[in-house]
Amino acid sequence: AGPAGMGKTLLAQLIAQAYNGGKSVASLYSERKFVQIDMVNYQDERAVDGFVDPSPGLQGTGLMSETFTREPRTVVLLDEIEKSHPSLLRYMLLPMLDNNGGHVQVKKTGQRISTRDAIFILTTNCFGDLINDVFHDAIEPEVSGLSEHTYDQLTSRVVALMRNNSIQCEDAHPQSRNPFASEPLWRRLRAGHSLANKHGMFLFLPPTEEEVDRLVELSLERFNRGLAGRELYYTRGALRWLQRRMNARFADGRENHGTVYAFIEQTLVPLMPPWSPATDSGQRVLLSVSKPLQELETAVLGNDMQGGLGSPACHDTGSSCHSPARGSLGSAASRADGGEAG
Repeated sequence: AGPAGMGKTLLAQLIAQAYNGGKSVASLYSERKFVQIDMVNYQDERAVDGFVDPSPGLQGTGLMSETFTREPRTVVLLDEIEKSHPSLLRYMLLPMLDNNGGHVQVKKTGQRISTRDAIFILTTNCFGDLINDVFHDAIEPEVSGLSEHTYDQLTSRVVALMRNNSIQCEDAHPQSRNPFASEPLWRRLRAGHSLANKHGMFLFLPPTEEEVDRLVELSLERFNRGLAGRELYYTRGALRWLQRRMNARFADGRENHGTVYAFIEQTLVPLMPPWSPATDSGQRVLLSVSKPLQELETAVLGNDMQGGLGSPACHDTGSSCHSPARGSLGSAASRADGGEAG
């Protein structure tokens, strides 16, 4: 549980990869070993009937019966579970989550398909504002992250909020004030989390400044991997420019983890110089901060960045050139001031 964009879906994908020997996410999707379901598609009670298995007389197969017939070891992500019709959670999903013999029943034949080897991950954006309030107001977060004790305190408070039927989930289905005020659901969630924590839920919180800085670096690495035929280098000043702006956006409550890469992409794509795969293969681009305006700018690096000798562009910045793929290449200026890292 947590505000949108904090990495819940990403964690589900990583769990699916770990459960299936490190296969790529694309392979897991194609082999139906990872199934992501947007629960907003099950707001209508008529659509709910086909979630597990259609009633006798109706054509077709159910999504869950078909999934587990094909692959018993599926990781199923039920995204934004609060938006589904309440009957889905109450009458259809709970039997699949039963720790003592979860199953899907094919209504036409009576066959029971075991879900014992499956992993169900339920995500919710419910109470996102309340979680932010608890995080920012009730407990002052440490600069480098929360201690285990503090995180446990926060999680206990949020679980108490979620189980309180007098508190409404702002994004819940119109017929469900609070879908999480259900003891049978929490009993199954706690059983499923018995090896992880005592709460039955993992709480996703806004990142600290240090974590935002790292997310910017990871997003730069991802952006660099997508530059087929060319490579991005950046100065320390350019990295700090991006990190400061992302932290300011988080502080304003305007950004979340999911938008860090979007910010990097929207910022850098317009700055990238013209490029042709036929004539510019191996192009190296330097991202730096212009001195007069303190804005980002790019330049094409020459071929003189060999053996750590640097280039005029790197020398002018007074900082080493850093590539997400290769690390710091160094420059004459960086060695002169003590080898400042990019």
